[in-house]
Amino acid sequence: MRQLSLNTFRFAILISVILLTCESAWKRNLVYGSSSPGTTRIEQYIKQELERGGFPSLSVGIVRGDELVYAKAFGVMDRRGGQPATLNTLYRVGSVGKIFTAMLLMILRDQGVVRLDDPLAKYLPADVKLPSDPSGSVITLRNLVTHTSGLPEWGQGEPQVYEFPGPDSVTERYRSVIDSRLEFPTGKYFRYSGLGYSLLGEALERVAGKPYEALLTELVFRPLRMNDTAITLTADQRSRVPAQYKNDGSEVLFKPNDPNGTGNRFYWPAGGHYSTVPDLAKFLVLQFKAGEPDIKPVTGSTLLEMQTPQRLQNTWNLAIGMGWWIEPSDELGEIVWHKGGSPGCSSFIAFTRRYNLGVIVLANRNKSTEEVGRWLLNEAVKQYGVKKTASAEEADRLFALRAWSDAAWSYRTITERSPQNGQAWFGLGSSLHSLRKCDQAIPVLQHALELGVRRGEAMYLIGSCYALKDERRPALEWLQKAIKEGPNDDLADQLGTDADLDHLRDDPRFKRLRPFLRP
Repeated sequence: MRQLSLNTFRFAILISVILLTCESAWKRNLVYGSSSPGTTRIEQYIKQELERGGFPSLSVGIVRGDELVYAKAFGVMDRRGGQPATLNTLYRVGSVGKIFTAMLLMILRDQGVVRLDDPLAKYLPADVKLPSDPSGSVITLRNLVTHTSGLPEWGQGEPQVYEFPGPDSVTERYRSVIDSRLEFPTGKYFRYSGLGYSLLGEALERVAGKPYEALLTELVFRPLRMNDTAITLTADQRSRVPAQYKNDGSEVLFKPNDPNGTGNRFYWPAGGHYSTVPDLAKFLVLQFKAGEPDIKPVTGSTLLEMQTPQRLQNTWNLAIGMGWWIEPSDELGEIVWHKGGSPGCSSFIAFTRRYNLGVIVLANRNKSTEEVGRWLLNEAVKQYGVKKTASAEEADRLFALRAWSDAAWSYRTITERSPQNGQAWFGLGSSLHSLRKCDQAIPVLQHALELGVRRGEAMYLIGSCYALKDERRPALEWLQKAIKEGPNDDLADQLGTDADLDHLRDDPRFKRLRPFLRP
């Protein structure tokens, strides 16, 4: 018994040493992950982009599930001195930090401190007058996190963030708000707004009674052991910040944030954060736990909510979640991502739940790294990707979450495995309809009809598809068939409220559908 305890103790010590060694290796070494023809291809591409894009350095990482499977820093921290960049290098991540602010909001929401539909004005000083909406709508915290407040991007000109001390007086602190006007009625449209996120961070700071950075460290960074992610930096961290360059190649002449308060604190929630590839890898690992129980520092259901489309960005091909961008991809499923950029820095972070793969790209030049990041995500899928096993329960869950691209893939996989599964064919057709891929949806829904599944609903969706294609005659014919098939109460409600049919309502043939509704 004593020997078993000693062995157990030795094993625990060994594991601790391995974990500490691995974390140290992430910081110390230039590369993490074994060499292979695939990694050679990645390195050749990144080196090519260093030259083609004029980046002094690029640091990249690939995360699969709960593992950082590849990470490497390329180039130099300073063109004058030539010091190599490492995985220990801290980059400004710009607007990628908005995701941290969004997560802080959701954690405080879950704790009951705030509600998403609380008015912003509730948490600001009484003498701060927000721009008014003539319709009477008020800006809420939900509007801020989804960029639907109507506020401009930065108020009166984009601020030179971090280049001057933060204002002390209330008037100066909120000058960009006081001088702003709404660009559209609150909640009406999407408009990216860094000013909105600055106000969101301000509101959270005031309601919690703690500085924004202290809240973020306590509730997000410390629980995730993101020890090199911060706004105000220690002396050691400042020594690891690279020189930062503008697009014209000139150096940005300002110091990184420090405890003495250099920087405009009001704008920090919109993009005042520094981080490293290994730290952001820990943040990506958390994202893959969406929907799981017993997750910290944010619940699995809240992670799903953040990754779920909340508002389309004035197009069917891109939506905003709670902080994240979300876009459909036939091959990768829904890509969840964000990018950042401000004087002297650029960043990109993205992942696909279909493969549980994510990528990180950081640079010390404010030339976009999005192209590099998207290439890296596609390459990561080729090298490391293993598709999840599709199940009916998972497909239905994804559809309920409006993750229609991933739902379509799951339903399609089920139909390939079980060609007579009519429910899967119907789910696939419904998902394609939601994605507005009507030419694909129509034959799929017709096949569901042949299998005798949810006939009335399938007919209705076929009619809706033709309506979206502005083919009125087949649209009205299929809607008539759906009404005859039933269930009539639900279809009557849909006919009266479905926005996809609005352009048909002035057609006399549409009005003649009413008699087909049985009492």
